[in-house]
Amino acid sequence: ICIMLFIRILRHLAVVSFVYFLFLAYVTYKPYSVPVNEWKEAKPPYPSNTDDNIFWFVQVSDIHISKFIDPKRVPDFTSFCSQTLDVIQPKLVLVTGDLTDAKMRNRVGSTQYKVEWETYNKILRDTDVTNRFLWLDVRGNHDTFDVQSKDSLNNYYKKYSGDKGKLTTKPYDLILPFGNYSFIPVDATMTPGPKRPFNFIGHLDRARLQQLQLEGESRKSSNLTVWYSHYPISSINSASPPSLENIVGQTGDLYLSGHFHDFRGLAPHQYAMHSQGFLELEVADWMNNRRFRIVSVDHDITSFTDATHGQWPIVVITNPKQSTFMIPKHEPIGRIAKSSHIRFLIFDHSDITHVSLSIDGKLLDEKPQNIKGPLWACRWYPDQYESGNHILRIHVQDKLGNTKDVSSQFTMDTSWSNIHDVASILVLLTNFSSLCQVAFVLAAVFVLSVLIVIKQYGAPLPLPSGSSWPFKLRVLLSDNFTFAVLFLFILNLLIGPMFIGNLLTDKVGVAFVYGLLIDGHIYSEHMLYLYGFITIVLFFTPVVAYLCHCADLKLNRNCTFIETLYSCNRTTLANILFLLHTMLQVLWCRDLYNAYGQTALLLSPARLWWCVASVGLAVRIW
Repeated sequence: ICIMLFIRILRHLAVVSFVYFLFLAYVTYKPYSVPVNEWKEAKPPYPSNTDDNIFWFVQVSDIHISKFIDPKRVPDFTSFCSQTLDVIQPKLVLVTGDLTDAKMRNRVGSTQYKVEWETYNKILRDTDVTNRFLWLDVRGNHDTFDVQSKDSLNNYYKKYSGDKGKLTTKPYDLILPFGNYSFIPVDATMTPGPKRPFNFIGHLDRARLQQLQLEGESRKSSNLTVWYSHYPISSINSASPPSLENIVGQTGDLYLSGHFHDFRGLAPHQYAMHSQGFLELEVADWMNNRRFRIVSVDHDITSFTDATHGQWPIVVITNPKQSTFMIPKHEPIGRIAKSSHIRFLIFDHSDITHVSLSIDGKLLDEKPQNIKGPLWACRWYPDQYESGNHILRIHVQDKLGNTKDVSSQFTMDTSWSNIHDVASILVLLTNFSSLCQVAFVLAAVFVLSVLIVIKQYGAPLPLPSGSSWPFKLRVLLSDNFTFAVLFLFILNLLIGPMFIGNLLTDKVGVAFVYGLLIDGHIYSEHMLYLYGFITIVLFFTPVVAYLCHCADLKLNRNCTFIETLYSCNRTTLANILFLLHTMLQVLWCRDLYNAYGQTALLLSPARLWWCVASVGLAVRIW
């Protein structure tokens, strides 16, 4: 019962934090809007029943090939590279990071395993996928765990990636008969790459941002520019100006990423329109969900669908485009109203036996025709749908009996909305780096202020039994030693080291809340602010609350710890919860040991030292 109660308390704290972040996301979110006179001009040709002016590509992310878990991951990915891609026949494949897992068997420690990279490379060679398709695989944070530099011997990406990283160090221009299409990589991995968990946020310094800006400006004449990275923009800490959002917004139609997986099912579809005028799409992982994305470019208008490996058929509606994802700043969406045919792609490893279309529940008189390969078209009259929102539905069945029903909302006027679901706004449009920093600083300053004010200006002792929490805190802080320990702990979180340990296998570094000190340089990692905030909320505040209760109890009743265990009252429950909380702190210390070694455990004011201090203060009070 006590364990369940403790878990419930933690869950309530998580819910409160989640609601807080939701509130901030909605407050800061600006709906995307572009005046009609700033839309990209819609010149001919217009979508019809011909097979020109269209191509498609595939994105897959977070493969996490591991030597320890999920043995089906490798054969499934092999099947994807051979059979699935053979059916789809994309112009190129974007693999947006975390090619390998790089986690130890305990799932906490991390390092690069050569066998994982050899397995990844063997899949590419055995399926010949890099020769059959253009293969662009960028690094993710797992691919840089415990990697000192790009020239390190354990930087296996340089040897075992699709083309040894040559194509993904600079933009790639896909030149087709009907236009030029640019793909610009954003490698935001840390260099050096420390071990996990403090290698989660992406980083772009000013020089790299300026380089990206030049690369984007040099491709303003491209029909379409796609930016791709492992990290969503919200998880990249970058110098500014210019901001990455503004750089991408100048030329970018799409920003494609991975990294967040699907938030354990809480956010399976992470799509958001930035106020700078581009669409950001995070794809769910291959690791657990076997997900991948097909993006079509039909007459320079992009559409996409997220699919699961092994599930057929796959349908991508390319015209009319779904209104939620309109990008009039970079796409000639006016071509939709001047098109003569509905167009869509059907991918299947079996023959298609039936296709039917309906708009607003009414079947179309015209029958859809297979134009060439996966491209289908059906005659329509867009002037019949000039105003309002309409629903297009397509039903597909193949020879094996597999069926697929897809629907898309479209409009011919300007009445669409680019506001996506709450999870997408929270995940993709919230600046987590700044949010964690502000949350930690406010929490730490607040706690320090409370300690000082209560200590200096609190009510004189003795205090009556059953007093409010400020009075209980005054009783606790009347002991100068206890006050000093609590004050110095929070002060150290603000300005001192959180721990000292092997941030890399051969490098001892220092973790401050504001960054990692390695070889005399500070490398920003805003996850440390989150770590500090969690320390205050989940590990400091409950201990102080327990100590306050015990101090008040000792002052007014002078009972012993053993007596409270047999009394079966509220204090008994508090003692049990404190013991459970101490066990949780021990587990947290174990994770630090597994991640960064024995030195980090012994020299960790934020973990081991505080665990010992909290028990010591409790013993001192009793």
